[in-house]
This record gives sequence, structure tokens and C-alpha cells, in this order.
Amino acid sequence: EWNKIYNVTPSNSKLEINFQKNDIFFKVYIEGFVDIKLLNKWEEVFYNYDEYRRSPPYNRWLFVPVELFTKKLIIYFGKKPVKIKIRKTKSLYELLKHRMLDLYHNFISAGFPWYYQEWTRDVLISLRGFYLIGKKYIIKKKLLEYTQYISHCGKLYTTLQGTAGCADGLGWYVKRFFDFINLFNDSEKEKIIHTLSNDLDNYYECFFDEKRNLFYSYPNETWMDTLNRVYPLEIQFLMLNSYKKMYEYTKNENYLEIYKNLSYGVKKFVEESSLIDDLNNRSIRPNIFLSYYIYPDYFKKEEWEKFFDYALLHLWLDWGGLSTISKYDKRFIDTHNGDNFFSDKNKSMHSGDSWYYLNHIAAISMHKLNKDKYNYYIRKILNASLLSLKEVGTLPELSSAKERKIEGAISQLWSISTFVELLHDTGVWLCDKCHDL
Repeated sequence: EWNKIYNVTPSNSKLEINFQKNDIFFKVYIEGFVDIKLLNKWEEVFYNYDEYRRSPPYNRWLFVPVELFTKKLIIYFGKKPVKIKIRKTKSLYELLKHRMLDLYHNFISAGFPWYYQEWTRDVLISLRGFYLIGKKYIIKKKLLEYTQYISHCGKLYTTLQGTAGCADGLGWYVKRFFDFINLFNDSEKEKIIHTLSNDLDNYYECFFDEKRNLFYSYPNETWMDTLNRVYPLEIQFLMLNSYKKMYEYTKNENYLEIYKNLSYGVKKFVEESSLIDDLNNRSIRPNIFLSYYIYPDYFKKEEWEKFFDYALLHLWLDWGGLSTISKYDKRFIDTHNGDNFFSDKNKSMHSGDSWYYLNHIAAISMHKLNKDKYNYYIRKILNASLLSLKEVGTLPELSSAKERKIEGAISQLWSISTFVELLHDTGVWLCDKCHDL
């Protein structure tokens, strides 16, 4: 659309479409056609998927330059014609690698079509996936870059294009830094450690509740950004990991003291066989698997298994996913009902919808904890994602709880990257064909 300033020029079996407005200029080339008819017209197009998601606008004017016939069509853009090399995907690994890199350009988009911004949480969670596809330079680049985007209270900006902070960003940064600390030289390590020391001190001063010995969050600041979770479970585990790692590296006793106090507070999340999601609402949610993934050392193996078993009883969906709240909770909604608008009122996103990235992390956690015991769940999650990958060639944001569907953003970075992790950890990494397991 955009002022409808387009010029169409056919030449030498190629079609050249130009756009220029002030200093913005680009060309789109189309080739491979055998017959062509110039149209140069505009049509109003209605996007029913946007309406289904309740994400306006629902219509746009679409430029229709030509009508053509072809056996093979090549479309690309640039400043001049180029020779196109056809890229053949020979394995599941290559397909997922290409899908991840499709989202990497001047920055890393969280997903298409709606999440074109770089969401820091999504990128940090996805860094191990980038490592496993051989892109170590991306990890180092992002971890160095993100030190510039931490606020005076220790919150990492939610997106690079905004100024709002997220409650879990700093914890994810610390986790990934220590996961990949060997990528940095001594000077870089010390510079980052110095920055993190200040940031963790500030975060503690701003957000530690000394009465409860827990970190608190403001509404909409965790990955479940439709909810008001005051003492989120995974935030406590992110900070347990952060202060433990910092103590082990620096031997600063202050970090050990904070770790011990927080460790005492986290015990309040245990209720018989369950690990509740937040002290303020005591829900059963899949963040228990995220917490294990972040810091598995807090509980003994037998305790984790007890919590996993109880969570699966409440959250497991027969098609191969996890609900974002207990199926027996009165707030549970079994069918996806669109965008969140930062409100949890009658919204399914975090009250039933199943998120692919969290399903993968749950399977990774179950595999690490007891792969034989949880084999059924792991394979069901793998198969569900493989089926979705077959259907659309990538992995989406989420699905309704009622049945597996392609919903939310069609291609989501952390869905793809955590699936790469899952395939690697379970040994399905190098399979050549996407057969059911």
C-alpha cells in the first residue's frame, strides 16, 4: 500500500517493480513466467486471520501488477537483477536452521507476521538454538549488545524498540551468559560481570520483598503478559540461578546470602504434591517445567518428579501439548480467542492456549529428569510439533487446548529454536525425514 507509488516494467523475461518515495527506494524482480498480462490495479483485500486474532487492521489495499502463467516462479528484491541459487532443504535440521535464520536480519524478529520487533526475552531463550545451528557469533553479539538495554532497576527492556522492562529479562541474561561464558575472552567476561553485579544489586533493591524472601513483579511483565503475577515461580528460579552463578564466579558472600534467603522463600511454593505458580493465586501452570529448565538443582530428583506428575495431571492435552492453566480451573478456556491487548479478561492466551516453545521446554525437562518415565509425553510433544511443521513449514506461536491448531503468529522464533534443542537433546537431531516417531 503506502501511497501506492509503484512502477512496473517488463523486460527480457523479467518483471521489474519499482517503489520510490523520497530517499526510500527498492525494486522487486519476478522471473520464470511464460505468459504475462499487465494489470496495474489495486484491490482491497480482507485478512480474516487478522480478524480471527482480533488484531486490526483487517483490510489493506493490495497492488496487483500482472496476471501471469508459469511452471516455476522466482521473486526477489534488491537494487539490480541477480542470479538466484535454488536452496534445497535436505533434512529437518536444515529446514529448522533456515527458518531460524529467516528471522535474523539487522535484528532478530520474534515472529511473523505480528512480532517483527526484537523481543529480548524471546532472543535469550532462543540462544541455545542458535548455538546448535552453529551461529555462535549471534550469541556473543547479542549478549554484548544487551548490556546496553538494562534499566537503572535492573530490568532488561522487553523490546529493543521500546523502553518498557520485563521482570525475567535479567535472569535469562545471566543464565545464557553463564551457559556460553566460554565464548568470551577474559576482558569481555570481567566487563560483563561488572555490569551484572550492578544490575543484580539494583534488581534486588527494587524488587526483593524481604518479608516473603521473594522477588515480585508488576502486571504483564513476565512471558505470560496478560496476567498479574506478583510472585511468579520462574522468576524465583531465574534469580536463584543468577545469584548462585554469580557467587560461584565472584565468591562474593552477598550473593550467597541473597541466594539463601530466596531459597527459604521458594519453599512456600510447595503444597503437598504440587508446585504452585504464584503465591497470590496458587494456580497450576506449566512454568514448573520452565523453572526446572532454568535451575534444576533446587529440588531433589524425586521431588521434581512428584511435581511434574501432578502438573501433567492438570495440564496435559491428549494431542501432545500443555495447557497454560489447569484444565480443572474455572478460568480455563479450551479454544483460542485472539490477541491479548494486555488483559486477561476472558482471554485464552495464558488461560488454556498451548505454547509450542513451552511444550518443547517441558519435553526437554522431562527428558533430562527421567526420559524413560516420561517417554510417552516427550514423543507426543515431538510428534505434535512435527505435524505442525509438516503443515506450514515452520512452527507457530501457539494452539488451542482443545485440539492442535496453527494459531497465533505463524512462525515464532522461540518455538523453532526450542524445537531444535528438543531434537538435539532427544537424539532426533539428524533425522532426514519428518516421520512420526
